This record gives sequence, C-alpha cells and structure tokens, in this order.
Amino acid sequence: MAGRVGRPVSTKDYFRILLRLPPDLQRQVEQCHALLQRQHGPKFTQSQALWRILQVGCEALTSNETAAPGMAQTGKSKPVAPTPRRG
Repeated sequence: MAGRVGRPVSTKDYFRILLRLPPDLQRQVEQCHALLQRQHGPKFTQSQALWRILQVGCEALTSNETAAPGMAQTGKSKPVAPTPRRG
C-alpha cells in the first residue's frame, strides 16, 4: 500500500546493541547520515544510516582477503593499521 502512514515496522526481533561512539567517529557518522539523506531523501533515518555504514564496512573488511589480518586496505597499495583502542 503506497503512502502508508503511522508507526514504522516493529524492530523487536532485531539484535539490540548499545553503541558508544567517540566524538570523532560520531562526527563521521553524522556526516555519512547527511550524505545518505541527500542520496535517499530526508526520511532516511539515523538507524538506517548506521545499518548502511555497518553493512558497507563489513563488506569492505570481508572482501579484502589479501590484506594482512587486522589491517584494512585503502585505494593505495599500502595497508592501513586499525585505530588503537583507548582504554
């Protein structure tokens, strides 16, 4: 039914996670959310943006089987070390 209004589809069967983002990463996520809204329209939610960011990130990490373990590849020939955790 086109043009449905009302409550969104229930997400009660979805995996729930509490995610704490460092300020630098939060700014990047907000930037990506804005980009996705420009591509898909202003109703593209923050949850949808996070799902897309995670999906693309997972695809990028799993598709690069030639990289050394724990290393992410960029468009350049050298691998980039992951950002160390602050603790």
